[in-house]
Amino acid sequence: HPIPYHTYRLLTSLKEYGVKIATVSCGSEHTLIVTDDGEVLSCGVGEYGRLGGGSSEDTYVPSPLDSLVSSEVTITQAAAGTNHSMALSQDGHVYSWGRNDAGQLGFADTYIDIYSMEEFPRKIDSEAFDDEKVIQIAACSCRSAAVTEKGTLYVWGRKQNHYPTKVDFEDGYIVKSVEMGRDDSDRHVCFAIVDGPNGEESLLYKFGHFKSNMLGEDENNGPTNNPVPSVISSLNSRNVVSISAGIGHVVAVVKAV
Repeated sequence: HPIPYHTYRLLTSLKEYGVKIATVSCGSEHTLIVTDDGEVLSCGVGEYGRLGGGSSEDTYVPSPLDSLVSSEVTITQAAAGTNHSMALSQDGHVYSWGRNDAGQLGFADTYIDIYSMEEFPRKIDSEAFDDEKVIQIAACSCRSAAVTEKGTLYVWGRKQNHYPTKVDFEDGYIVKSVEMGRDDSDRHVCFAIVDGPNGEESLLYKFGHFKSNMLGEDENNGPTNNPVPSVISSLNSRNVVSISAGIGHVVAVVKAV
């Protein structure tokens, strides 16, 4: 394996490839890179087909996903989980690949077991997305999520359905973005930034495993695993701008008072 570097370095292979980078998503052992012209490159550990190139071999140099290139799909965002990956196209379609042992790829027609996987990107043909355009995606260990243009949140994967399933909020509440995280024991959490029905400030909702200690409040007296979204009360009076979840920690950005 290559010698690890403890400071930043220029990826000369990307410079030589002649592209500019739009976004980057880092999973546990792989990286997905989206170029400004809508191409996806991947590198890292290839186990379970998480790199999307049709092989389980490791790739140390970012390499394009030829199947998406040949399909002339323009990608705007990518999300790298632990063993799976997703990409969002300009026209609002979601593609996923990699391990599918918990239904994290979102395919209702696949048989789910420890060997289930997809080595190439495959579009999620879900009835949930028939009338809605997806505008944002998120992935963690064995779960995935998507937010639509209408402000609807869908989640799927471990201890959920293995196809996109709507998360219910009160009438008039619009989901703006979603983030997913987990702790070292693989306890999952999900966060959604939600606008109120009458122009209220953006609230931060959370749901998932309280013992992860990532939900922002002391929930020791509540249920261990709560699938129902609830507001993080400590941020209830703050206008939440963005959120990022890692392994065992969460950071929220709010507007200055």
